[in-house]
Amino acid sequence: MIISIEQAKTYLKLEGTDSTDEDTLIQSLITTAENLCDDILRFKISELELVPEIIKTSILFSVAFLFENRETANYDELLKSLKILLSSVRLEMF
Repeated sequence: MIISIEQAKTYLKLEGTDSTDEDTLIQSLITTAENLCDDILRFKISELELVPEIIKTSILFSVAFLFENRETANYDELLKSLKILLSSVRLEMF
């Protein structure tokens, strides 16, 4: 896993709360975000020795988007944003 629950909670501004009520949801969103980024990048992030900050930021952005819009998420909007964010490290072909 590239992003920890603690990092995601900080990005979501949930740090400072001792609550673990949302941890299962956040963990699921992190996994989903990493899979989305893998698909857009056309390679597995876990294969990288050093993960570029733009990839970490993209994962956190995805987690926040999915967390904040869990009832009414527009996935086309999310995917377009991720393609733009990740374009500099995306493989041209599989």
